Amino acid sequence: MRVWTLRSRAAPVHEHRARPGTISSFGEFDAQPVRSAGNGTPGAFVRVTTDNLGAGLPEPGPLLATVNGPEDLRALPVEKLPPLCQELREYIWDTVTRLGGHLAPSLGVVELSVVLHYVYDTPRDRLIWDVGHQGYVHKVLTGRRDALRTIRQWKGISGFLKRDESPYDVFGAGHASTAISAALGVATARDLRGENHRVVAVVGDGGMTGGLAYEGLNNAGVSGRNLTVILNDNAMSISPNVGAIARYFTKILSSPLFNRA
Repeated sequence: MRVWTLRSRAAPVHEHRARPGTISSFGEFDAQPVRSAGNGTPGAFVRVTTDNLGAGLPEPGPLLATVNGPEDLRALPVEKLPPLCQELREYIWDTVTRLGGHLAPSLGVVELSVVLHYVYDTPRDRLIWDVGHQGYVHKVLTGRRDALRTIRQWKGISGFLKRDESPYDVFGAGHASTAISAALGVATARDLRGENHRVVAVVGDGGMTGGLAYEGLNNAGVSGRNLTVILNDNAMSISPNVGAIARYFTKILSSPLFNRA
């Protein structure tokens, strides 16, 4: 088992892209009334279904519009990835601030999501996300770009990862702290079947406040299974992280040795 730690911070969206509304302390956006896509009555929320997919909602940027799946992403030169990340961030911002949803977890993993799908051969390689709210970028990159405009809507796509929605959704993530144990189970099944794909669990530092994460680490560390755990430490979960483990991570990430690596 390999454990990688990174300190992330969501890059700001350009100020002119902002939409009316409020973001709660845990990053969920409460949409404000906008013009209805159906009858044009002011003060109505945009209600998106599969019958009026994307009506009145933003279009993806020119680079993002070419990415219909991870194979398209991997065909891009590396220098195109930073502008793609900016388009992703703006597209998610514009969509979620109109429909409602969780902004902060997804905006905090834009670059990480792009890199993982760029480097790993998904869906053959398995990516397992801790907390489903991290999955918006993952959904956009795995063939659900346009369907994002139906997220959390009637007959639309789920706000969480959902196994029967896409082969890229390996585990039905919702609650925090589950990904490491799930990844160990997936890696064990792989080995029993004689397969050789890679398994990656992406865990936020908020997920490290739950006991299940430590049970998974404890078992994975002695199992001999080939899996990777990425700790996305941005010092924030529902609120700023507290406790001994949070202080320990901060000490490691601020050490001269870590910052020279």
